Amino acid sequence: MLKEVKTSEQLIYFMRHNIRLSRYDSKFLDNLEVFASEKNTVTTNQVGLFHRIIAKYERQFAKLEAYVSVLVELPWVAKVIPSVSAYTDAFISIDEDQLVFKGPYNKAFISAIRNDDINRFEWDKEKRQYTSTFSTYNLKILFDLACKHYQTVNACEISTELINQLSIYEHIKYWSPTLVRVNGNLYIIGANQYVMDAVKEIELNTELTTLSNLARYGITISDELILEIATEDTVEKVNFAASFNPVLELNTSEMMVPWLLELGCDHVYLSASSKMARFTHENLLNALKEVKIPVYDLDNPIKKQPSNNNLNYPFVIRFRTTVSQSNEPNKVAKIVQLVNSQPVDLKLKNEAM
Repeated sequence: MLKEVKTSEQLIYFMRHNIRLSRYDSKFLDNLEVFASEKNTVTTNQVGLFHRIIAKYERQFAKLEAYVSVLVELPWVAKVIPSVSAYTDAFISIDEDQLVFKGPYNKAFISAIRNDDINRFEWDKEKRQYTSTFSTYNLKILFDLACKHYQTVNACEISTELINQLSIYEHIKYWSPTLVRVNGNLYIIGANQYVMDAVKEIELNTELTTLSNLARYGITISDELILEIATEDTVEKVNFAASFNPVLELNTSEMMVPWLLELGCDHVYLSASSKMARFTHENLLNALKEVKIPVYDLDNPIKKQPSNNNLNYPFVIRFRTTVSQSNEPNKVAKIVQLVNSQPVDLKLKNEAM
């Protein structure tokens, strides 16, 4: 039957009735068949998409002893005309305080813009365009997504100028205050004057107490520096010291107690410590007691909460990730998150019996 196919229009009909197509591909071929018969023309863009669909089903054609290289050469009865850029290219423009995107249907682009972590773009059904409040941040997101999913992206004069200005920052690695080593010396880069004023009394070195103090002020310790400092045996301790919000497993939480002492912790606040958590991690509480680090339970107060003004280096230890932070003190050196990543052992009812 396939041997009787002599034109692209006949191949479209054959594929619709004899090839297992995806819903999207089937819809495209339906529309292409109607377009070719009613308009008696097809665009170069439509032809290109059609050829990509043929190649997509190469295995099914091979079973029918047909070759993609031959099928894409079949002539068209309809006249093939050049595609108009308005229907093939993406367009970005700025209209007063609105950022506007127009482009032909692209399933991957739609999925990407919808699933973006901070989706600020809305679909205007009547105008068939995406819009958002203008900002250079939104422009950068939109431009990157458009370039990834469209072959040609056109931008208005203002957008082009702004994109060119942003391009000089593409290779900047650090966008937040970060401790790095450059030419053998330690520097805090990516910081503003307020941060530098806050840490001006801290001598920059790679001692764990220093890294911990810098992390308290929101300064990141670069990965390269951590690799330089840590050994296989100390990497967990170094990462703990270098983070303001370190994460530890519940079943190994007591191993941090010596680290707390080394970093100068003088008080521990327990947060979201349910009765089950306190019972399960009695080892941690005993270890803290043994080294004489005072503990205060924020959820089960027995005595008066200590004044934060009298503490130099207090830590918060959270037993749950979902917790209201309203009762936690603000001025702390670290917030340690305990998690349970152990797999849950589920047994079927019959097995349990």
